[in-house]
Amino acid sequence: MEKNILIVDDDKLFLRALGQVLTDANYKLITTSTVDDAYVKITNKSFDLLICDLMIDDLTGVDLIRAIKQNIGESFPIIVVSSLNYGKKVISDLGFENVHFIHKPNVFNEIVKIIESLN
Repeated sequence: MEKNILIVDDDKLFLRALGQVLTDANYKLITTSTVDDAYVKITNKSFDLLICDLMIDDLTGVDLIRAIKQNIGESFPIIVVSSLNYGKKVISDLGFENVHFIHKPNVFNEIVKIIESLN
């Protein structure tokens, strides 16, 4: 089944590289570099997955995750990618359901594995 994925990251080079990897793996993508734009996109279009950074210029990925979990549902799958050493702990401490964490240097292969495991 083809998945529609929204990717949010303010690092344009990373966004382009991840976009290429996932496009090559036959996923449909929409990308943005702001949390506000991501929220507009996710409320106006149906996505199967969100991939986002924790630190984004306008707000944080945590703000976006909270809004999605409250308004779309706890079961909506999210992959957080971050270079923050404490990022996994932040996500774990918040207790969000169905949120995966990947440390940025190891992203590309891990993201494809997680997406494939999501049915």
